[in-house]
Amino acid sequence: MELFWAISKLFIQTFLATPLHFIFWLVLFIIYSQYRRMITMEKKLFGSPRTDLKKRILYSLAYGTVGGFCASILLFLLGVSLTNIGVYFILPLALLLMLLKTRLLCFAYAGGIIALLASALQLSPQAAGFLEGTFLRGLVTLHVPGLLSLVAVLHFSESILIRFSGYLHRSPVYVKTPSGRVVGGFNLQTFWPLPLVGLGLASALQVPITGETLAMPDWWPLLGTDWAALAGEEVVFLMLPLVAWLGYGDVALTSTPREKARRSSVILGGYSLLLMVLAFLSSHFAWLVFPAALFSPLGHELVIRLGNRRERAGEFLYAPVERGLRVLDTLPGTEAREVLEPGDVLLSVSGEGVNSPQEFLAALHRYHPYIYLEIAKPGGKVARERLSLPSRDMSRLGILFVPQSPPTYVELK
Repeated sequence: MELFWAISKLFIQTFLATPLHFIFWLVLFIIYSQYRRMITMEKKLFGSPRTDLKKRILYSLAYGTVGGFCASILLFLLGVSLTNIGVYFILPLALLLMLLKTRLLCFAYAGGIIALLASALQLSPQAAGFLEGTFLRGLVTLHVPGLLSLVAVLHFSESILIRFSGYLHRSPVYVKTPSGRVVGGFNLQTFWPLPLVGLGLASALQVPITGETLAMPDWWPLLGTDWAALAGEEVVFLMLPLVAWLGYGDVALTSTPREKARRSSVILGGYSLLLMVLAFLSSHFAWLVFPAALFSPLGHELVIRLGNRRERAGEFLYAPVERGLRVLDTLPGTEAREVLEPGDVLLSVSGEGVNSPQEFLAALHRYHPYIYLEIAKPGGKVARERLSLPSRDMSRLGILFVPQSPPTYVELK
């Protein structure tokens, strides 16, 4: 029990030191820049931002901190050492892949490619001598199970964050489907700064160790280590404060944002757990290293394709209707938000049918201030709601309809 409390104390102290890291504030600034760009776009398209910038930052920081703490516990239990998993190979490759396609900026692809290359080189006895003295020499000694475990843990944390916060800051969008039809939907884009406690692997004779050391149980680390300690040396792990960031981007067309985030979370969580199991088994059975490395990029690509296939094949929730007006969203702080929800179909205003935004506005002026709306809910129920408008100024009405021909849209490919 004393060992548990000693480790917990050191772990928490290291975790709390992450805000002192320059990278933490750099990541936070990048996230701030991304959110600011998105809110500027919302102002341009809809006249008002759907969410508050400060609120978005605080939510991302809060959820990211919890996610980073949980990810750090998993990395610690597995014993993933960042010293010999080739992070200096992954980052440049990830940036290179991003130039080909933005969504390839992901550890699953860059990490999987590096893991495949390393596992192939480690099968060749001549590789070490051939690459001696070159930058690629580190691939021969790279710990592939540790690298794949890092990829799995980060994606598992991402799946949990998507489940609980991926839908919170949805942004309305108009989308042109491959068939040429324009429908409404929601762009789901969230970023999280991830404070982490990482492990560095060292030798007690090669690196001076100051301060108290803790003797760990024989079963730890779960992944083992490929450090070849010489006579008289001890393998020592150092706790290091680190910072990463995760991002989630998706579009909800055939389901609500909450349902879309939940489904994406389940699929991504299943992928990450399977990759984690393969990484663990490959640390004990060398013949599994190559299949596990292959699963990292291919499995993630399957996750992406399954999500896209669902969006193309399902029934669009926010498509235009022949009778009435489909509501895509309502803006915060408006009277409309109290009575209308995404997916509602507005049938009439005070008994007068409306089939275009122009007819709707004309009816509002005509019947102001006594306005009653007939609304068809997504479940099929028809409701009658009162809309209170204090003045005839309709500039802050705050209702976004799904138009037949929107001025701007994005293409779903």
